[in-house]
Amino acid sequence: MPEKVVIPDLPNVDVQHCCRAMDFLLEPQEDVEREVFHAVADLFHLEVDLLFFDTTSTYFEMDKWDEEEEDLKALGRSKDSRRDLPQIVIGLAVTRDGIPIRSWVWLGNTSDMSVIPEVKRDLAGWKLGGVVSVIDRGFSSKEDLRILQRTGGHYIAGERLTAGKPEVEEALPPRIPKGFVRFRKTWRRKKWLSAMERPASAMFWSVTLRKPSVMPTPAPSTWKS
Repeated sequence: MPEKVVIPDLPNVDVQHCCRAMDFLLEPQEDVEREVFHAVADLFHLEVDLLFFDTTSTYFEMDKWDEEEEDLKALGRSKDSRRDLPQIVIGLAVTRDGIPIRSWVWLGNTSDMSVIPEVKRDLAGWKLGGVVSVIDRGFSSKEDLRILQRTGGHYIAGERLTAGKPEVEEALPPRIPKGFVRFRKTWRRKKWLSAMERPASAMFWSVTLRKPSVMPTPAPSTWKS
């Protein structure tokens, strides 16, 4: 196969012709993406130890839309806050340096929780080695995490601090004792401090460790010694 390709009269080709020609790449898409990635990985000596994966959605502004039409457009959870318009879901896996590995396109009403098995299966033959998959909390169901651990895989998954999962509780620092707040580097009971200790304003951290709430200081006439 020659290393250089010459296309005669290329300036006479319109952009729309190139866009239409891309339809011919749909059938061999997986093979093309795999060969392009391996060529780039060899050229830049990439070491794929982390694999970042996420999805997004893109919508179509259309005057008319037939829901019976057989394509990927569908109403779904829009990440652009446009649930009134048909959309598609796009997935992308990249290296730690942002080099694309492979892309996916799904039906517009596809949920994040349902795509991990397909992603894991599609990348199984790419000889990426023992990569660590990095995902956000939209893919952190027990089933998805179990799938990512198959064949010796590992993962880094985002979670809400208030999820209540054992893994989250183990990773968090010790919780604030119930009924106590942090004040002047010591624990104090959650009640008004004495007039001698009360500053101009007292800052109290909520028990859930979310945001600090400022409790105003009562007027002097309400203080109790």
